[in-house]
Amino acid sequence: MTALDIKRAFFDRNFFRFTGPPENWLTAIKYMTWGLEEKYLSRWNEINEGDVFLMHSTTDSLFYKRPISSIVGIGVVGGILRNKNNFLWIQEIKSQKNIWPLLVPFSEIYLFSELQEVSTWEAPDLTNSEEAVKLIQNLLKDAVPTSSFLERFPVMGSWSRVRDKQINDLFSKATPVLYNEFYTKPFTVAETLPKFLKINNAEESIRYVPTLKFLDGDKVKVRKIVNERSTFDRDNAILERAEENHANVLQTAIDFFKKKGFDTWSNQHVDLLAESEESAFLIEVKSTINSNFRNQARRAVGQLLEYEYFDVRRYFEGQSKDAPVDKILMITDDPMEGDYTKFLNSLNVHLTWPKGTHISVGGEAGQLAQLMQN
Repeated sequence: MTALDIKRAFFDRNFFRFTGPPENWLTAIKYMTWGLEEKYLSRWNEINEGDVFLMHSTTDSLFYKRPISSIVGIGVVGGILRNKNNFLWIQEIKSQKNIWPLLVPFSEIYLFSELQEVSTWEAPDLTNSEEAVKLIQNLLKDAVPTSSFLERFPVMGSWSRVRDKQINDLFSKATPVLYNEFYTKPFTVAETLPKFLKINNAEESIRYVPTLKFLDGDKVKVRKIVNERSTFDRDNAILERAEENHANVLQTAIDFFKKKGFDTWSNQHVDLLAESEESAFLIEVKSTINSNFRNQARRAVGQLLEYEYFDVRRYFEGQSKDAPVDKILMITDDPMEGDYTKFLNSLNVHLTWPKGTHISVGGEAGQLAQLMQN
Protein backbone atom coordinates (compact mmCIF):
# COMPACT_ATOMS: atom_id res chain seq x y z
CA MET A 1 0.00 0.00 0.00
CA THR A 2 1.23 3.47 -0.78
CA ALA A 3 0.87 6.63 1.28
CA LEU A 4 -1.88 9.07 0.43
CA ASP A 5 -0.56 11.76 -1.90
CA ILE A 6 -2.21 14.91 -0.52
CA LYS A 7 -0.63 17.12 -3.17
CA ARG A 8 -2.03 14.96 -5.96
CA ALA A 9 -5.41 14.88 -4.20
CA PHE A 10 -5.40 18.67 -4.17
CA PHE A 11 -4.33 19.16 -7.77
CA ASP A 12 -6.83 16.61 -9.07
CA ARG A 13 -9.37 19.42 -8.66
CA ASN A 14 -10.33 22.00 -11.24
CA PHE A 15 -9.03 25.51 -10.50
CA PHE A 16 -10.70 28.56 -12.00
CA ARG A 17 -10.81 32.32 -11.59
CA PHE A 18 -13.98 34.30 -10.99
CA THR A 19 -13.63 38.04 -11.56
CA GLY A 20 -15.66 40.94 -10.18
CA PRO A 21 -15.40 44.26 -8.32
CA PRO A 22 -14.62 44.14 -4.58
CA GLU A 23 -18.16 45.07 -3.52
CA ASN A 24 -19.49 42.06 -5.43
CA TRP A 25 -17.07 39.82 -3.56
CA LEU A 26 -18.45 41.14 -0.29
CA THR A 27 -21.92 40.07 -1.42
CA ALA A 28 -20.55 36.68 -2.48
CA ILE A 29 -18.86 36.22 0.89
CA LYS A 30 -22.01 37.26 2.75
CA TYR A 31 -24.28 34.85 0.87
CA MET A 32 -21.69 32.14 0.06
CA THR A 33 -22.42 32.24 -3.65
CA TRP A 34 -21.21 33.73 -6.92
CA GLY A 35 -23.29 34.52 -9.98
CA LEU A 36 -22.71 34.11 -13.71
CA GLU A 37 -24.42 35.50 -16.78
CA GLU A 38 -26.83 33.37 -18.79
CA LYS A 39 -24.31 33.15 -21.65
CA TYR A 40 -22.14 30.89 -19.49
CA LEU A 41 -24.88 28.28 -19.07
CA SER A 42 -23.00 25.40 -20.75
CA ARG A 43 -19.83 26.00 -18.75
CA TRP A 44 -21.84 26.53 -15.56
CA ASN A 45 -23.36 23.07 -15.98
CA GLU A 46 -19.86 21.58 -16.00
CA ILE A 47 -18.94 22.95 -12.56
CA ASN A 48 -18.54 20.20 -9.95
CA GLU A 49 -18.50 20.10 -6.18
CA GLY A 50 -14.94 20.39 -4.95
CA ASP A 51 -13.88 22.77 -7.73
CA VAL A 52 -11.84 25.70 -6.43
CA PHE A 53 -12.31 29.27 -7.62
CA LEU A 54 -9.85 32.08 -7.01
CA MET A 55 -11.69 35.25 -6.04
CA HIS A 56 -10.24 37.94 -8.30
CA SER A 57 -11.11 41.51 -7.35
CA THR A 58 -10.81 44.08 -10.16
CA THR A 59 -9.65 47.71 -10.30
CA ASP A 60 -13.23 48.90 -10.85
CA SER A 61 -15.51 49.73 -7.95
CA LEU A 62 -18.66 51.74 -7.32
CA PHE A 63 -17.45 52.59 -3.82
CA TYR A 64 -13.69 52.39 -3.53
CA LYS A 65 -11.14 54.58 -5.31
CA ARG A 66 -8.44 52.78 -7.27
CA PRO A 67 -8.61 49.27 -5.78
CA ILE A 68 -5.75 47.00 -6.81
CA SER A 69 -6.26 43.93 -8.96
CA SER A 70 -5.80 41.13 -6.46
CA ILE A 71 -6.84 37.68 -5.24
CA VAL A 72 -8.86 38.24 -2.07
CA GLY A 73 -9.49 34.57 -1.32
CA ILE A 74 -10.58 31.19 -2.60
CA GLY A 75 -13.97 29.50 -2.66
CA VAL A 76 -14.78 25.79 -2.71
CA VAL A 77 -17.87 24.80 -4.69
CA GLY A 78 -20.36 22.86 -2.61
CA GLY A 79 -24.10 22.39 -2.92
CA ILE A 80 -26.55 22.43 -5.79
CA LEU A 81 -26.26 24.80 -8.75
CA ARG A 82 -29.36 26.94 -8.89
CA ASN A 83 -30.96 29.72 -10.90
CA LYS A 84 -32.16 32.85 -9.13
CA ASN A 85 -34.86 35.30 -10.14
CA ASN A 86 -34.19 38.06 -7.62
CA PHE A 87 -31.64 40.88 -7.31
CA LEU A 88 -28.60 40.16 -5.15
CA TRP A 89 -25.62 42.25 -6.27
CA ILE A 90 -25.76 46.04 -6.11
CA GLN A 91 -25.62 46.41 -9.91
CA GLU A 92 -28.76 44.28 -10.09
CA ILE A 93 -30.45 46.32 -7.36
CA LYS A 94 -29.66 49.57 -9.18
CA SER A 95 -30.75 48.37 -12.62
CA GLN A 96 -33.58 46.11 -11.38
CA LYS A 97 -32.24 43.42 -13.72
CA ASN A 98 -31.26 39.84 -12.94
CA ILE A 99 -27.77 40.15 -14.45
CA TRP A 100 -26.18 37.06 -12.89
CA PRO A 101 -28.90 34.38 -12.59
CA LEU A 102 -26.62 31.31 -12.57
CA LEU A 103 -25.57 30.76 -8.97
CA VAL A 104 -22.43 28.88 -7.91
CA PRO A 105 -22.71 27.94 -4.21
CA PHE A 106 -19.64 27.90 -1.98
CA SER A 107 -19.24 25.43 0.88
CA GLU A 108 -16.12 27.17 2.19
CA ILE A 109 -14.50 30.57 1.70
CA TYR A 110 -10.90 31.27 2.69
CA LEU A 111 -9.62 34.88 2.79
CA PHE A 112 -6.13 36.37 2.80
CA SER A 113 -7.25 39.37 4.87
CA GLU A 114 -9.09 39.56 8.17
CA LEU A 115 -12.73 40.54 7.85
CA GLN A 116 -15.27 41.15 10.58
CA GLU A 117 -17.51 38.21 11.48
CA VAL A 118 -20.07 37.80 8.71
CA SER A 119 -23.13 38.38 10.93
CA THR A 120 -21.91 41.87 11.89
CA TRP A 121 -22.17 43.47 8.45
CA GLU A 122 -24.49 43.66 5.47
CA ALA A 123 -23.82 43.21 1.78
CA PRO A 124 -23.33 46.47 -0.17
CA ASP A 125 -26.56 48.12 -1.29
CA LEU A 126 -27.80 51.62 -2.12
CA THR A 127 -27.81 52.78 1.52
CA ASN A 128 -24.54 51.65 3.11
CA SER A 129 -21.70 53.04 0.99
CA GLU A 130 -19.61 54.14 3.99
CA GLU A 131 -19.72 50.66 5.52
CA ALA A 132 -18.90 49.14 2.12
CA VAL A 133 -15.78 51.31 1.79
CA LYS A 134 -14.48 50.12 5.18
CA LEU A 135 -15.22 46.49 4.35
CA ILE A 136 -13.48 46.73 0.97
CA GLN A 137 -10.46 48.32 2.63
CA ASN A 138 -10.24 45.36 5.04
CA LEU A 139 -10.84 42.82 2.28
CA LEU A 140 -7.99 44.19 0.15
CA LYS A 141 -5.51 44.80 2.99
CA ASP A 142 -3.60 41.50 2.66
CA ALA A 143 -4.94 40.35 -0.70
CA VAL A 144 -2.37 38.99 -3.18
CA PRO A 145 -1.81 41.45 -6.07
CA THR A 146 -2.07 39.83 -9.48
CA SER A 147 1.01 41.84 -10.50
CA SER A 148 3.10 39.82 -8.01
CA PHE A 149 2.68 36.48 -9.79
CA LEU A 150 5.81 35.07 -11.43
CA GLU A 151 3.74 34.05 -14.43
CA ARG A 152 1.20 36.49 -15.80
CA PHE A 153 -2.09 35.94 -14.06
CA PRO A 154 -5.22 35.83 -16.27
CA VAL A 155 -7.51 38.77 -15.48
CA MET A 156 -9.56 39.22 -18.64
CA GLY A 157 -13.15 38.02 -18.80
CA SER A 158 -15.48 36.84 -16.04
CA TRP A 159 -13.69 33.54 -15.45
CA SER A 160 -10.96 31.27 -16.76
CA ARG A 161 -8.98 28.18 -15.86
CA VAL A 162 -5.93 28.69 -13.63
CA ARG A 163 -2.74 26.68 -14.09
CA ASP A 164 -1.13 24.59 -11.34
CA LYS A 165 1.98 26.80 -11.42
CA GLN A 166 -0.13 29.83 -10.61
CA ILE A 167 -1.85 28.00 -7.77
CA ASN A 168 1.52 27.05 -6.29
CA ASP A 169 2.67 30.63 -6.72
CA LEU A 170 -0.40 31.96 -4.92
CA PHE A 171 0.01 29.66 -1.91
CA SER A 172 3.72 30.50 -1.69
CA LYS A 173 2.85 34.16 -1.13
CA ALA A 174 0.26 33.90 1.66
CA THR A 175 -1.91 31.46 3.57
CA PRO A 176 -5.67 31.91 3.27
CA VAL A 177 -7.70 31.41 6.43
CA LEU A 178 -11.12 29.77 6.58
CA TYR A 179 -13.57 32.66 6.98
CA ASN A 180 -16.96 31.02 6.61
CA GLU A 181 -18.52 27.69 5.74
CA PHE A 182 -21.94 26.64 4.67
CA TYR A 183 -23.14 23.13 4.05
CA THR A 184 -26.49 22.42 2.51
CA LYS A 185 -29.05 20.33 4.33
CA PRO A 186 -29.41 16.66 3.32
CA PHE A 187 -30.96 16.40 -0.12
CA THR A 188 -34.69 16.03 -0.57
CA VAL A 189 -36.51 13.95 -3.15
CA ALA A 190 -36.78 16.96 -5.42
CA GLU A 191 -33.08 17.71 -5.33
CA THR A 192 -30.26 16.26 -7.37
CA LEU A 193 -28.04 13.65 -5.75
CA PRO A 194 -24.27 14.08 -5.74
CA LYS A 195 -22.99 12.55 -8.96
CA PHE A 196 -21.18 9.22 -8.95
CA LEU A 197 -17.79 9.59 -10.63
CA LYS A 198 -15.42 6.83 -11.63
CA ILE A 199 -12.26 6.64 -9.54
CA ASN A 200 -9.02 4.70 -9.92
CA ASN A 201 -7.23 5.65 -6.71
CA ALA A 202 -7.82 6.94 -3.20
CA GLU A 203 -6.74 10.48 -4.03
CA GLU A 204 -9.57 10.80 -6.53
CA SER A 205 -12.11 10.07 -3.78
CA ILE A 206 -11.15 13.42 -2.22
CA ARG A 207 -11.53 15.26 -5.51
CA TYR A 208 -15.24 15.99 -5.23
CA VAL A 209 -15.68 16.57 -1.50
CA PRO A 210 -16.44 20.27 -0.96
CA THR A 211 -13.72 21.08 1.56
CA LEU A 212 -10.03 21.95 1.78
CA LYS A 213 -9.81 21.27 5.51
CA PHE A 214 -7.56 18.29 4.89
CA LEU A 215 -4.89 20.84 3.82
CA ASP A 216 -4.87 22.54 7.24
CA GLY A 217 -1.31 23.45 8.14
CA ASP A 218 -0.12 22.93 4.59
CA LYS A 219 -1.82 25.31 2.15
CA VAL A 220 -4.63 26.76 4.25
CA LYS A 221 -5.35 27.61 7.87
CA VAL A 222 -8.57 26.32 9.37
CA ARG A 223 -9.92 28.16 12.37
CA LYS A 224 -12.83 26.54 14.16
CA ILE A 225 -16.16 28.10 13.23
CA VAL A 226 -19.06 27.64 15.60
CA ASN A 227 -21.89 27.67 13.13
CA GLU A 228 -25.20 25.86 13.28
CA ARG A 229 -25.02 25.32 9.52
CA SER A 230 -21.87 23.22 9.75
CA THR A 231 -21.92 19.73 11.18
CA PHE A 232 -19.37 17.79 13.19
CA ASP A 233 -20.37 14.47 11.65
CA ARG A 234 -20.04 15.78 8.12
CA ASP A 235 -16.56 17.17 8.75
CA ASN A 236 -15.45 13.87 10.24
CA ALA A 237 -16.80 11.85 7.34
CA ILE A 238 -15.02 14.01 4.78
CA LEU A 239 -11.75 14.41 6.65
CA GLU A 240 -11.54 10.66 7.15
CA ARG A 241 -10.91 10.34 3.44
CA ALA A 242 -7.75 12.40 3.78
CA GLU A 243 -6.27 10.14 6.47
CA GLU A 244 -3.49 7.85 5.31
CA ASN A 245 -4.91 4.69 6.93
CA HIS A 246 -8.33 5.28 5.41
CA ALA A 247 -6.76 5.91 2.00
CA ASN A 248 -4.65 2.76 2.16
CA VAL A 249 -7.67 0.57 2.95
CA LEU A 250 -9.72 2.28 0.25
CA GLN A 251 -6.95 1.74 -2.30
CA THR A 252 -6.91 -1.98 -1.50
CA ALA A 253 -10.66 -2.12 -2.09
CA ILE A 254 -10.37 -0.24 -5.39
CA ASP A 255 -7.58 -2.50 -6.62
CA PHE A 256 -9.42 -5.67 -5.56
CA PHE A 257 -12.68 -4.84 -7.32
CA LYS A 258 -11.06 -3.42 -10.45
CA LYS A 259 -9.04 -6.63 -10.78
CA LYS A 260 -12.33 -8.56 -10.63
CA GLY A 261 -13.71 -6.52 -13.51
CA PHE A 262 -15.83 -4.03 -11.55
CA ASP A 263 -16.13 -0.32 -12.24
CA THR A 264 -15.33 1.70 -9.13
CA TRP A 265 -17.29 4.85 -8.30
CA SER A 266 -17.48 7.44 -5.55
CA ASN A 267 -19.48 10.53 -4.68
CA GLN A 268 -19.58 13.09 -1.90
CA HIS A 269 -21.11 10.55 0.48
CA VAL A 270 -20.06 7.11 -0.74
CA ASP A 271 -16.50 5.89 -0.22
CA LEU A 272 -16.79 3.26 -2.94
CA LEU A 273 -19.42 1.65 -5.15
CA ALA A 274 -18.10 -1.34 -7.10
CA GLU A 275 -20.42 -2.15 -9.99
CA SER A 276 -20.65 -4.85 -12.65
CA GLU A 277 -23.48 -5.91 -14.91
CA GLU A 278 -24.64 -8.60 -12.49
CA SER A 279 -23.89 -7.23 -9.03
CA ALA A 280 -22.76 -4.26 -6.95
CA PHE A 281 -20.96 -3.73 -3.66
CA LEU A 282 -21.31 -0.63 -1.49
CA ILE A 283 -18.17 -0.19 0.61
CA GLU A 284 -17.74 2.04 3.66
CA VAL A 285 -14.12 2.33 4.83
CA LYS A 286 -13.21 2.95 8.47
CA SER A 287 -9.81 3.27 10.12
CA THR A 288 -9.85 1.11 13.28
CA ILE A 289 -6.24 1.16 14.42
CA ASN A 290 -7.00 2.78 17.80
CA SER A 291 -9.26 0.05 19.27
CA ASN A 292 -12.34 1.97 18.20
CA PHE A 293 -13.86 -0.79 16.11
CA ARG A 294 -17.33 -0.82 17.65
CA ASN A 295 -17.80 2.95 17.49
CA GLN A 296 -16.65 3.00 13.87
CA ALA A 297 -18.83 0.00 13.00
CA ARG A 298 -21.93 1.67 14.46
CA ARG A 299 -21.36 4.74 12.33
CA ALA A 300 -20.66 2.65 9.25
CA VAL A 301 -23.88 0.64 9.54
CA GLY A 302 -25.98 3.82 9.53
CA GLN A 303 -24.03 5.23 6.61
CA LEU A 304 -24.30 2.05 4.55
CA LEU A 305 -28.07 1.83 5.05
CA GLU A 306 -28.57 5.51 4.25
CA TYR A 307 -26.31 5.54 1.20
CA GLU A 308 -27.85 2.36 -0.18
CA TYR A 309 -31.37 3.75 0.14
CA PHE A 310 -30.76 7.26 -1.14
CA ASP A 311 -27.63 7.37 -3.29
CA VAL A 312 -27.29 3.90 -4.81
CA ARG A 313 -30.98 3.09 -5.22
CA ARG A 314 -31.69 6.35 -7.00
CA TYR A 315 -28.49 6.09 -9.04
CA PHE A 316 -29.58 2.68 -10.33
CA GLU A 317 -33.12 3.93 -10.96
CA GLY A 318 -31.64 6.61 -13.19
CA GLN A 319 -29.85 3.87 -15.13
CA SER A 320 -32.94 1.64 -15.23
CA LYS A 321 -30.82 -0.93 -13.46
CA ASP A 322 -31.84 -3.34 -10.70
CA ALA A 323 -28.62 -5.02 -9.57
CA PRO A 324 -28.49 -6.41 -6.01
CA VAL A 325 -26.31 -4.34 -3.67
CA ASP A 326 -24.16 -6.02 -1.02
CA LYS A 327 -22.91 -3.84 1.83
CA ILE A 328 -19.32 -4.05 3.06
CA LEU A 329 -17.60 -2.48 6.06
CA MET A 330 -13.89 -2.51 5.27
CA ILE A 331 -11.60 -1.79 8.22
CA THR A 332 -7.89 -1.62 8.95
CA ASP A 333 -7.34 -5.08 10.46
CA ASP A 334 -9.06 -8.11 12.00
CA PRO A 335 -10.99 -6.73 15.01
CA MET A 336 -11.14 -10.14 16.74
CA GLU A 337 -14.78 -9.47 17.57
CA GLY A 338 -16.62 -12.64 16.58
CA ASP A 339 -19.97 -11.76 18.17
CA TYR A 340 -20.04 -8.31 16.63
CA THR A 341 -19.12 -9.77 13.26
CA LYS A 342 -22.17 -12.06 13.54
CA PHE A 343 -24.26 -9.02 14.42
CA LEU A 344 -23.06 -7.22 11.27
CA ASN A 345 -23.78 -10.30 9.17
CA SER A 346 -27.31 -10.38 10.58
CA LEU A 347 -27.76 -6.89 9.08
CA ASN A 348 -26.42 -8.14 5.73
CA VAL A 349 -23.18 -6.22 6.21
CA HIS A 350 -19.93 -8.02 5.35
CA LEU A 351 -16.82 -7.26 7.41
CA THR A 352 -13.50 -7.19 5.53
CA TRP A 353 -9.92 -5.92 5.92
CA PRO A 354 -6.78 -5.82 3.74
CA LYS A 355 -4.44 -8.78 3.60
CA GLY A 356 -1.59 -7.81 1.33
CA THR A 357 -3.13 -7.10 -2.06
CA HIS A 358 -6.15 -9.28 -1.21
CA ILE A 359 -8.90 -8.95 1.38
CA SER A 360 -9.96 -11.12 4.30
CA VAL A 361 -13.57 -11.60 5.34
CA GLY A 362 -14.88 -11.96 8.88
CA GLY A 363 -17.89 -14.22 9.34
CA GLU A 364 -19.97 -15.18 6.32
CA ALA A 365 -18.48 -14.20 2.95
CA GLY A 366 -21.80 -14.18 1.07
CA GLN A 367 -21.47 -12.81 -2.47
CA LEU A 368 -17.77 -12.10 -1.82
CA ALA A 369 -16.97 -15.80 -1.63
CA GLN A 370 -16.98 -16.37 -5.39
CA LEU A 371 -14.90 -13.24 -6.03
CA MET A 372 -12.28 -14.33 -3.54
CA GLN A 373 -11.94 -17.74 -5.19
CA ASN A 374 -11.32 -16.31 -8.66
